[in-house]
Amino acid sequence: MFQPGQSLNRGSGRRLFALTVLCAVIMSLSPVATRISSAAQYVITNLGTVGTYGSVAYDINDDGQVAGRVADASNTTVNGYFWSRQGGLHVLTPLSGVTKAWGVSNSGRIAGQSNSHAVLWSGSNSSPQDLGTLGGATSFAYRINNNNQVIGWADKTAYSGTTVYHAFISEWNSTTQQYVMTDLGTLASDQGQTNYWGGYSLAYYANGAGLVVGTASTTDWGFHAFVWSRANGMTDLGTNPNFPAYEGYAVAINETGNLIVGCSIDSSDPNNSKSYPMVWKNGSTNAEIIPTLTAYPYAELYDVNGRGQVVGLMFDAAGNEHALIYETGKGIRDLNNLIPAGSGWELIFARSINESGQVVGYGKLNGQDRAFLLTPAAQAANDFDRDGKSDIAVFRPSDGNWYILNSLSGAATIKRWGGGDDVPVSADYDGDGKPDVAVWRPTDGNWYIVNSSDNAIRIATWGSDSDIPEPGDYDGDGKADIAVFRPSNGTWYIINSSTGTNTIKNWGVANDIPVPGDYDGDGKTDIAVFRPSNGTWYIINSSTGVNTIKNWGTNTDIPVPGDYDGDGKADTAVFRPSNGTWYIMNSSTGTYTVKNWGTASDVPVPGDYDGDGKADIAVFRPSDGNWYTINSSTGIQRIVNWGTSIDLPVGRRTASGR
Repeated sequence: MFQPGQSLNRGSGRRLFALTVLCAVIMSLSPVATRISSAAQYVITNLGTVGTYGSVAYDINDDGQVAGRVADASNTTVNGYFWSRQGGLHVLTPLSGVTKAWGVSNSGRIAGQSNSHAVLWSGSNSSPQDLGTLGGATSFAYRINNNNQVIGWADKTAYSGTTVYHAFISEWNSTTQQYVMTDLGTLASDQGQTNYWGGYSLAYYANGAGLVVGTASTTDWGFHAFVWSRANGMTDLGTNPNFPAYEGYAVAINETGNLIVGCSIDSSDPNNSKSYPMVWKNGSTNAEIIPTLTAYPYAELYDVNGRGQVVGLMFDAAGNEHALIYETGKGIRDLNNLIPAGSGWELIFARSINESGQVVGYGKLNGQDRAFLLTPAAQAANDFDRDGKSDIAVFRPSDGNWYILNSLSGAATIKRWGGGDDVPVSADYDGDGKPDVAVWRPTDGNWYIVNSSDNAIRIATWGSDSDIPEPGDYDGDGKADIAVFRPSNGTWYIINSSTGTNTIKNWGVANDIPVPGDYDGDGKTDIAVFRPSNGTWYIINSSTGVNTIKNWGTNTDIPVPGDYDGDGKADTAVFRPSNGTWYIMNSSTGTYTVKNWGTASDVPVPGDYDGDGKADIAVFRPSDGNWYTINSSTGIQRIVNWGTSIDLPVGRRTASGR
C-alpha cells in the first residue's frame, strides 16, 4: 500500500505504508482492461505543477481545496502545495528539506511533513508549525479532520535501540495553547518497551467524531485493521476473512462512522502485489470483500464520503494501475471510463473524495505526471447543493427571488436575483459542479450570473429580445456556455467558455423549439430542435457531426428531453398536455415508455430528484403550487408544495422553449 516519502514508481510509491517491510527486524526478534468509451460523468481539471515537476494530489476538502506535492523526476526536490480554484497552485513554506502536504480540513488548515517532522500550516501563506514526535526522530502527519485533529504516526526507540512506529492523534490544547500528540498504542497485549512497545501502528484517517482508523500489530505479530476512539481505545477489525494471515488495513471512515474502507495485503508476498478491497459496515468488526474487475483483480480503497462513494486504485499482476470508484449497486468502476474520451489523461490513483463527489489523485497527462481534480458533471439538473439530486426551485418575477428547496438538508435557500421579465437560466457557468443562479434579460440581452464558487457577478451581453436562451456545455469543458437560439433566422449563437470564441450555427426554422442535450453521450451539449409542425427532432451529434432526424411527437406536444434510462444519453421525449401523458423513446434500447402523469395546465419539470442517475417524470401545477414527481429508482410518487401560480419553476419545459 502507499508508503509516504517514496517515489511514484510502483512498489515504492502510491500504495499505503506496508508494514511487512517495516517490521522485518522486529519479526526476527519477536517470540513468534480494455477502455470502453462511455458518457463522461466527470469534468477533469489539471491542477498544474511548478516548472517541469510532476504533481500529485492527496486530499480535497468540501470547498474543493486540495493538498498535495510537486517533485522533480528524482524526488530530490519535493514541495507541498495548496490548490484552490481561485488561487491555483501555491507552494507551501517548508521547515526545510522534503515537504509534503497530505491533508486539508474544511477550514483550510493543511497537515503534512517537513524536515522529517509532522507539521501543520494554518493557511496557505503561513509558516509550518512543528507538531513534534513521540520521543523519536521522525513523525508523519497523514490526515487532518474538520475539527483540525491531526493523525499519523511517529517513531519510538524500543528494546536494543530498535525503532518502531506508533499511530498518534494530535489535538489543540486550549490550556497550553499548543498541539499535543497522543500515542494510540497497538493491538498487542504487552506494549512495554522490552516488547518493542507492542510493535507498530499507523493511523490513516480520523472523522469529525474523532474516530481514528489504521493498522496495528497484534499480540502474535500479525497486522490488523483497527478503529480507535477516546472512550474505547483501539478495537481490532481483523483482516481478510478468507485469508486470515493477510495484513488488514482500515484506511478511511465516513463522518457518521458507519462505513470504514480499506484492504488486505498478502504478507507472504515481498512485493505486496496482492491486495483485496474490504469494507466494514455499521460498526461490525467483520470485513466484507468487494468484488474486483477481471482486468484488475487487486485493489485498495483510500477514501469514502457520506454518500458511500469510495475511491482508490486497482492493479493487475503486471503492475498496471488505474484509479477506481466504488458504489453499492454499481460496484467498482474504472474512472478512466467516466471522463471525456480523447482527454489525454490516464488516471492512475484516486486518493480522496469530498462530500460533493469531487475526486483528486494522480495520473498521466500526455505522459506527464500530473495531479487531477474530477468534478461530477451536471448529471442532475438544478442540483444547487451538489448532492447528486435535482432540487425543487422556483423563480418569482414579482419579487425577483429564487426559492430553492435543498434536497440534502431540507432547508430553504432564498436568493434575490432578477425580476420583471427576466428568464431564469441557472447552469454551471463556473465549472464547480453547482448550478449558478442566473437570469437572462430580454429587454437588454444581458446575462446576469452569480458564480456559486466565489459569489462573483458576471454580466454578458448576448442575444436579442426575441431569442430563446439555451445555456449548455457545447464545448465539453465542464462549464455552461452562454447561448441563444434565434427563431427569426433559425440560428444558434454560442460563446464557448473554453476559448471565448463564438460559434454560429444555422439549425432550425422560425417555429422550432430548441431542445439541446447530450444525445450522443460524449459529454457535450448537442444542438437540436423539435419541429411541432411535423413532430420531428433534428439533432447534430457533436461527437461525429452526423445529423439525426427522428419523428417523435405531435404539434401540441411539449418536448422534454432527458436521460430517463440512465445510459448517459439524452432521450427524445414529449409531454402531451391534452391527455397528461409522457412519451419517452429510450436511447439504450430503442423501446418507448408511456406514462400518464399530469394535467393540461401542468408544467413539465423533469429532473433527477432521487439521485439515481436517471431523469424522473415530474410536473409543477401552478393552480396549487405543488410538484408531483415519480422517483425512477423506486416508483414512489412524491408531492411537494413549493411555489405559487405566478412562479416560474426552475428547469421547466414549455411549448415556446422559454
